[in-house]
Amino acid sequence: TEAVVFDAPQIQELKQLSILSAEEGALVAVSAMDKQPLAASQRILLILATDARNSGMQFKDANESILSELGTSPVVMRANTVKVRLHHQQPRQLKLFSTNLRGERKDAIPLKYTDTSIEFTLDIRTLSHGATNYFEITG
Repeated sequence: TEAVVFDAPQIQELKQLSILSAEEGALVAVSAMDKQPLAASQRILLILATDARNSGMQFKDANESILSELGTSPVVMRANTVKVRLHHQQPRQLKLFSTNLRGERKDAIPLKYTDTSIEFTLDIRTLSHGATNYFEITG
């Protein structure tokens, strides 16, 4: 697993995962799901997490640290566009899909391939099945 949390959009470089650009702060994490090292994994869970809260949630203070109204469903997720690079031993074998909250594959996300990595842009506003935090990279 590699993960990064950032408040301000800026380049983030880890060993396998890089954030090349972002609209807003977020958490981006990749985890190998097949007990292989991330660079060789054929099944990777990618999480893009932004600010999410109940509809109608309210706070008593500007720092949003004191909750005054819990709100109700549905949960509203802040949209964000993040450009990502993932280094991999066999990048041309990989495909990327958004998943619904049950983990079912939905939209194929276009990839740009290099000899050592894949690059892609995640934008939850463009998904046919609505917002999600979850994506699957598979070989």
